Amino acid sequence: MMTAVAVASLAMSSAWIAREIHLEQTAADEAFELASEADSAIELALARIATNSSWRSTHVHNTEYGPFALGNVNLFYRLLDPSGNIGTGRLRDVTVIGIARRGSSSYAVQVDATPAGSALTCLNHGIAVESNSTLSYRTTWVTNGGIYSKGNITQNWEASMTGRIQSSGTISGTLLNGTTTARVPKASFANASTLQRYVSEATNISISSLPRSSPNVLQIRNCLLSPNHNPFGGNLNPKGVYRIDCQNLQIRIEDCRILGTLILENIGTHSTLNQNVLIQPAVANYPSLLVNGTLQINSRWGNFSEATLGVNLNPAGAPYQGLTNDTTTDVYPARIEGIYYCFGQSYFMWLSELEVEGIFVSSTVNLAETASSLRVNYDSAIAANPPPGFLQDTRMLPIRGTYRRVATP
Repeated sequence: MMTAVAVASLAMSSAWIAREIHLEQTAADEAFELASEADSAIELALARIATNSSWRSTHVHNTEYGPFALGNVNLFYRLLDPSGNIGTGRLRDVTVIGIARRGSSSYAVQVDATPAGSALTCLNHGIAVESNSTLSYRTTWVTNGGIYSKGNITQNWEASMTGRIQSSGTISGTLLNGTTTARVPKASFANASTLQRYVSEATNISISSLPRSSPNVLQIRNCLLSPNHNPFGGNLNPKGVYRIDCQNLQIRIEDCRILGTLILENIGTHSTLNQNVLIQPAVANYPSLLVNGTLQINSRWGNFSEATLGVNLNPAGAPYQGLTNDTTTDVYPARIEGIYYCFGQSYFMWLSELEVEGIFVSSTVNLAETASSLRVNYDSAIAANPPPGFLQDTRMLPIRGTYRRVATP
């Protein structure tokens, strides 16, 4: 009898265990299916963005959209903006939450998405200005690419332009060498979101570490700044992205080589790019110089030598044209390679000369002083392979490494 009871108990226990295993497996299968459908909700959200050029104005931060039926599952999604305002976030990343619900069960995942549309159209020109461009007496702009102004282009006496000249406003002047087209569609430009993207991955250089020619004038001078060299005592940045908050003090850049992306913020009055400066991006399609404020241009084109500066600018870890050495006998061109982008005003000093091997972009230009020169050898590869932050957000793509499960909102 006891044996019979034991056998019966064992059978009941086995049945209970089998039932629990079955329920657990069923729950796991349902969770797996819902997880897959939550991924589909994210794909749906990205597809809806790609087919709606006004998606920022038609979506509200952290608002649920749906249901969208997929078999017996309902899909929903939410878009989250870092500032809490989707509509004002042009060129900014968003977070996409995908939700799948069936009855009382649900599953949610999220991923960050970044703009991945076509290149900003300002990159289609050698020289691009987001406002009016008025060239003073004997000012010259020369490029083998296009010259574009979002406002009017006006030439004063003996000022000249050479290139494919386009304006979204009017064009007036006599020394216009190349085709001229007025009233063209407005080009798209970068914005604060673009700048913040690079600030977020930059290594900060404290102004207290910079040498000064006077209490209120900071200097980057007689030095090399690169991914492997930071002469200001701070950390290195593997991409060579360095940021300086000038705290409204004047900064002067001269007699140096910058192999990387330099970001200047809160620059003070009379901050200047002077002579004998070579700036090149350390990452092939990154910008070279990003300025937030007014920068005076007082450079000259031509070459400069290490011997004159007394500094080796291509030591180990910072090759120039593929070569490094321990000498001070090399010669460099004074120019900016890649993208010069000023989120403010580029002020050209009298007789200043700026050479750019790439693209020159500025929100505004001040050419009130006479006889300045800007020469740009346009690099079309930049528009073909735009830097991060220089892509339109007509299409958004997930950012690798940001996908994860989250609690259902």
